[in-house]
Amino acid sequence: MNAFSEIPDEAVARTCAAQLWAHSMTVAVLAKQICHVEKAAPTVAQAAFTAGLLHDIGRLLLLTNLPGRMKEVDWLAQVQSLPSWGAERAVFGTSHAEVGAYLVGLWGLPDPIVEAVAFHHSPARSRSKEFLPLTAVHAAAAFAEEMRDHAETKSAVRRLDEEYLALLGLREHAANWQVLCQVTIEEKLGPELQHL
Repeated sequence: MNAFSEIPDEAVARTCAAQLWAHSMTVAVLAKQICHVEKAAPTVAQAAFTAGLLHDIGRLLLLTNLPGRMKEVDWLAQVQSLPSWGAERAVFGTSHAEVGAYLVGLWGLPDPIVEAVAFHHSPARSRSKEFLPLTAVHAAAAFAEEMRDHAETKSAVRRLDEEYLALLGLREHAANWQVLCQVTIEEKLGPELQHL
């Protein structure tokens, strides 16, 4: 049994949970691949994988406990062309990233995992200025979302924080990571995960 099986027994909720699980698994795999390309220590790669699996756990909590308010979030995001986490801030005063980080912190997971969950949409808020699980999860989630959006609408919104990567001296690495992520999604992940 996993945390994703705890969503209420409704067809829409189950579909949402399945999509969230597929996206989380995809981000985990991609984050670990990015760590390998960067020759990060095995402990960093494993933490990135774990953080990738958990990066949207706060969204699951909000969907499970406040489904009506999350419909408001989805509506606001669509009407105002906001990212979902921006609409969450408008509705709740916080986002799924902070909610998820609080939960994984309560679970006692290591700080690099908590940090990756907390800042995966806004990595520049991190105090660290080196390649960490946060860097890999941020890039993996951004590329996974861009590829999903491109497949659905034939256009992609750029979600990668290039200023953050420049601060780390990794801006030039992003193009290679993007190719790696695209190849991994298209060729290596199973069909059930390719839909993100």
